[in-house]
Amino acid sequence: MNNKLIATIVAYSMYFTQGFFFVLPGALTPVLNGYFGYSLSTIGYCFAMTTLARTLGNYYTGKCYEKIKVSKFIYQTVLLVAVTLLIAFFTKNLWIFTLAITLAALALGAHFSVSNNIILIMYNGLERTSQMSFLNFFYSAGAIIGPLVVGFFLINKVYWGWVYLLCIGLTLVSLLYYKVDKQAVAPLISKTETEFKLNLYSKLSSLALFLNVKAEIFFSVWLPVFLLEKFASTTEQAAFSLVFLWVGVAVGRFACGFLAKRILTHKLIYLLGMIICLSVVMLFTILNMNNAYLLIFFLGLGFSGMYSTILSYGNEQAAYPSVKLMTIITTSGAVGAIVGLFLSSLLKEFFTAEIVLLVAAFISFSSTACIVMSEYQKCKHNC
Repeated sequence: MNNKLIATIVAYSMYFTQGFFFVLPGALTPVLNGYFGYSLSTIGYCFAMTTLARTLGNYYTGKCYEKIKVSKFIYQTVLLVAVTLLIAFFTKNLWIFTLAITLAALALGAHFSVSNNIILIMYNGLERTSQMSFLNFFYSAGAIIGPLVVGFFLINKVYWGWVYLLCIGLTLVSLLYYKVDKQAVAPLISKTETEFKLNLYSKLSSLALFLNVKAEIFFSVWLPVFLLEKFASTTEQAAFSLVFLWVGVAVGRFACGFLAKRILTHKLIYLLGMIICLSVVMLFTILNMNNAYLLIFFLGLGFSGMYSTILSYGNEQAAYPSVKLMTIITTSGAVGAIVGLFLSSLLKEFFTAEIVLLVAAFISFSSTACIVMSEYQKCKHNC
């Protein structure tokens, strides 16, 4: 296998593992509530530490990426994941468990940076946008399979901790990176950082990703509550809506991997933005749950490729592949997720879920508007 193929497989495996690992809190929180004997909210706060750790891991790895030996760094992070998740498997103390999964999340956050930079360095133009979409598809695949594995373990009365040992096994795939010829990769990043400047288009791309991720968090958290309030549906029906959302996201990301090779990046963002806006407008006007499920699927399709296409668009604004720019944009998205969790909860304290989702729709529209503004400024400058 050549360098590009091996590196791409490693990037895919890293994203799959992250999708698998970072959705486990939703599936495990009720189980750990009984296992450790703490309240659901306490367990939730403990898992929230993993989101912060992932953000820090991504930011600091990207910041010093050009100084590290990637293969050696991967060995070290895999070792950290293995040790910490073994501790999580055996401990019966919640605080030791929290420390262990937080350190594992820090290492996996570093993998988030490494995998993005592999695609950034190895691919160019529309092919890079395509690979970014496939990369995010593997995250979605992991996010779907993770809860299914937990459910299978619980139904068959298998100790929940085995899911973390499975995470260790998934991270071992990234060790394949040692086969990549470092000399073949090095020249591709030699010119990047000395000529990097954060221009207006890069800033608008970062803002767009921040807003997009924030809107996605709003919908994924409060969509079931909206359905409960609007249709008086059962809790099971409302929760099932998220399956349609994430299936739509997975299907869309896979499809965007092919579309991105044929459609200019900014035009693909416009298309996805229109799908989101139309889905939301129709969602507020429909009268039954079956139609709601269909529209939620299309909402997932709209959000599916936005992250990867905005990320790719942002990196197109640099003259050369820039690890620093990649780090700035991905960190903007991570901050958007954190802000989205707190802001949406604050809004729900005072308003209905319908109002919260209306705000989310406006935020999503603003994300697309940032790219429209960027293209307008480029056209104005070139003309």
